[in-house]
Amino acid sequence: MSRFGWGAACGPLAGVVFFGGLSSAHAQSEPLAPVHVTYSADRTCPTAEAFLGKVRRYTTKWTLAEGPAARRFRVVLAPVRAAGRLETSGRLEIEEQANPPSVRDIVGPDCEAVARALAIALAVVIDPQADLSGGATDDSQKAAGEGDSAGDGVSRASAPTAPPEVVSSDHTSLATPTPSPLPPREAPRPPLSVEPTAATRLRAEALVGATSAVVDGALLVLGATVELEPFADRRVNGAPSAFPRWLSPSIALGFRQSLPREFEQSGMTSQFLWTAGTLQLCPLRWSAFRERLALTPCFESNAGVLIASARGSHDSRSSTKRWLDLGGTAKATWRVHGAWFVGGTFSVVAPVTRYQFELSTQAAVSQAPPVGFAFGAIAGLGF
Repeated sequence: MSRFGWGAACGPLAGVVFFGGLSSAHAQSEPLAPVHVTYSADRTCPTAEAFLGKVRRYTTKWTLAEGPAARRFRVVLAPVRAAGRLETSGRLEIEEQANPPSVRDIVGPDCEAVARALAIALAVVIDPQADLSGGATDDSQKAAGEGDSAGDGVSRASAPTAPPEVVSSDHTSLATPTPSPLPPREAPRPPLSVEPTAATRLRAEALVGATSAVVDGALLVLGATVELEPFADRRVNGAPSAFPRWLSPSIALGFRQSLPREFEQSGMTSQFLWTAGTLQLCPLRWSAFRERLALTPCFESNAGVLIASARGSHDSRSSTKRWLDLGGTAKATWRVHGAWFVGGTFSVVAPVTRYQFELSTQAAVSQAPPVGFAFGAIAGLGF
């Protein structure tokens, strides 16, 4: 048997229906409405048998039939895409002999729900007194038995010489389906509420750290950075893109200022002070825990000056040297509340020029290493 789609092609059904509480004689005098239904539906929708069963849940005062006396209906179910979501569109066309067809359209989240709505609409058109609670029953067999014993014309109407057929939209002939009780439908669960995640394009952060790439030993450093991530919305909200979400470049500009570092050598005191601007280019950004944790690798360069001064001698003097280094930085941040975050950084730095500082006595004071390391704690706010 071919499958029927959404509330469509109904073939002729034979039977006699009684209303509860009415006498048998009165029920036998009430004829069934002959109807012909053409059905067309997507393969994910209910079959024709299932759709006819839905209609019978609301009224049984009809029978499938062919010929000019039968009222003709057309049911169409098809998937549609609206606002980026896949939904189901249903249409019930009522063909009238003297008037243009009337149309009723229904759009719903799934085919099962739209089919049920069209079944109710079709039942009401066939029988304005349809039982919308879904408690209608088919007593045609009972009516047929009583009609035979009474000897009136009801038995002839309830026992046709040839069983009617249902014709689907693909022109495949089907025997009249026997309606079966539908399982109870589970009530839909309310959708889970999801807290929206805001994308921050601009972040400002402060740093407290140390570096070993400038002088012998560690140099305490204070700093601040402003970072711009132009494609943060695409990464956070998953907007359609040809690139993966973690490919989200950003650029950061900032400054670094060291605290004075002093060295004692041969009765003289040498002091170093480092000031630089910093540039960070970060091509990637991984995030987890709904944007709370972020991991960012960056290319970093610092350009500025290194000032060295000496005291304790009659020829004490100072020297200012240009500074440039290149390196890489890994940064991890955790969003603690709202747009506020804390984190840490670790860098590997290589000075471009390694200056050696000496006293007038030719005693070496300090020289930058070939490769140094830097680390720090950061705190900031996103905008």
